[in-house]
Amino acid sequence: MKRIFFIFAAFFVTFATMAQQTAPQQYSVRYLKEHLLLQKGDEVNVVDVNLEWPEVLDFSQVEVLKQHLARTAFALPDGGDFETDYERFKSHYGQPVTKQFEVVPDDKKFCYIDVSVTLLGRLEHRFAAFEVRRTVQPEALSSQKADTINQLVTIDLQNNRILLRDNILKASQMSHITYDGRDVLLLPMETEEFPDMMIEDACLLDENRVLTKVGLFTDEGVKHLFAIAEREDLGSLLVKDVRRLMTSQPKTADVNFDNQENMETLNGEPIYNNVEERPRPNLREGTTLPQFLQANASEPKYLFEQERHGRVVVSFVVSKTGEMSDFRVRQPLTAAADREAVRILRQLPQWTPATIGGQAVNCRNNIVLKF
Repeated sequence: MKRIFFIFAAFFVTFATMAQQTAPQQYSVRYLKEHLLLQKGDEVNVVDVNLEWPEVLDFSQVEVLKQHLARTAFALPDGGDFETDYERFKSHYGQPVTKQFEVVPDDKKFCYIDVSVTLLGRLEHRFAAFEVRRTVQPEALSSQKADTINQLVTIDLQNNRILLRDNILKASQMSHITYDGRDVLLLPMETEEFPDMMIEDACLLDENRVLTKVGLFTDEGVKHLFAIAEREDLGSLLVKDVRRLMTSQPKTADVNFDNQENMETLNGEPIYNNVEERPRPNLREGTTLPQFLQANASEPKYLFEQERHGRVVVSFVVSKTGEMSDFRVRQPLTAAADREAVRILRQLPQWTPATIGGQAVNCRNNIVLKF
């Protein structure tokens, strides 16, 4: 396993400052993973969410992306504010089950919902790409409707627009393409026979590569797989505006310094940045924080990105009762490294909370992880 170094960023001061945004953020992606049991009438809905939700990308609030994600991931007609949209999504499936059922629920009235938003890649000041998945699997007597969404989406940060397959590739010219076209896409074929195929979806990965989702028509049915195409190999099949986005020098985004102060709260109570006593993880005696993180580290699982070395800064809140929540990557490295950094921190045990004047308070913290 590759060695990972960790630095715990803590600031010890003797005065308190509530957490607020006093300068524009360059980057913030929220990481949320929950398993929910919700009840609506006599129906039970099991909801699993695994979200890598963009808040700020290269100083852009990416409102158009947030609205698109609310529609595709949460099946909402509109949206943009994560907290509101997420509550609307959950309320559609009912209220949390907080006590033992008085009557055993009917298995046929269960429904299983799985929602994920995954960061696939980004090119600073140009674009970022995500995969959105939503599956709804109702049992026979559930009132929920079966549904499946699986979409690759790219946000063009230069022009503030959403790019889907037909915005990236001339897909109509790539349906059921021949051997030469398939060779361009570098499909991992294990046979000399080349079945018909169709480009189902696409997104940008970096300045040189496009990720495609391909449907292969075989005697056994349609098989789905991902294939990476090089920009130069795609030639005229790549939309001209997208080629320009991938190859041009990035323009620095205009930064709005107005209305930057935004007080953070947790359950209606303030979150502090600076406190008299910092929170501390309750580790086994003799174990330091770097030792714990090192012991729980794994090699980042690179899906489509190229490996890089550098730092990831993760921000999180320790509540006044010692629980960790609200994980956000504030300085990214790669999607895989960012994801691994959050996973490692989630392994930490309960914390001793921060205090001000002897009273426990909510506190935002930052940890730097170097890969």
